[in-house]
Amino acid sequence: MCGLKAQRSYTPKRHQWSHDLPQKLPDFENGHCPQCGSRQAFVVAQHVESIDHPDISGSTIYSVLRCGGCTQFYFKSRSYNSEDIDYQYDENGQAEPYYVENVEFWPRASDRRPPDWLSKLQWKDRRLWKLLSDVFTAMSNDLGTLAAIAMRTTFDRAAELLGINPGLSFEQKLAELKSVGFIVETERNVLAVLIDAGSAAAHRGWEPTAKQLEAMVTLLESFLHRSFLMEEISEDLRAKVPQKQKEPKKV
Repeated sequence: MCGLKAQRSYTPKRHQWSHDLPQKLPDFENGHCPQCGSRQAFVVAQHVESIDHPDISGSTIYSVLRCGGCTQFYFKSRSYNSEDIDYQYDENGQAEPYYVENVEFWPRASDRRPPDWLSKLQWKDRRLWKLLSDVFTAMSNDLGTLAAIAMRTTFDRAAELLGINPGLSFEQKLAELKSVGFIVETERNVLAVLIDAGSAAAHRGWEPTAKQLEAMVTLLESFLHRSFLMEEISEDLRAKVPQKQKEPKKV
């Protein structure tokens, strides 16, 4: 938590935030980009709202930010109010109250960043790319149940692109993927857990924890990367690897 230190009288100081914005906006602001995770951002626009009443006071600064890394635009708010007070101790052990500053971002940056190869999926199938993007959007907004359902739907689309009949059950799809060589028995068992988790979220009201979502998206990423991008990567590598020189014929 952060805030402005209070006076020794235990009456918290007011934040030095003006009701009017300065003539010149600050160049930089601490941020948290939802796209790449960068903490550096440029300030595009700001707006301040304040309340000053004998019983309560507070302010909120709304900022439009542009990421200093990937140039993504996003939103930040910083606020305090006189009802939200915490305490810290000085070098003499004296408790000093201070206003707590609350910071929020939208869209919220997820602890799990999308893989670097996500954008390449749209060249394979735009719907598949959109579904996987929706998974990370749901995770970024603490929508665990929706993220789990979206993962199951993403697998469903991937199986269809690999030539599996979309009318089959999930169990039959896994069996078909194994029979045509897209997955082995170990991967079948792993993907079965992923699908069952998505079904539990969709039909049994299960809400996975952040750690469980992390495990689920790791399984899904591995399946998608190997199924749709690994062959292209290996072909590109093969083209760049120097060919073995033929041995001269012995005379």
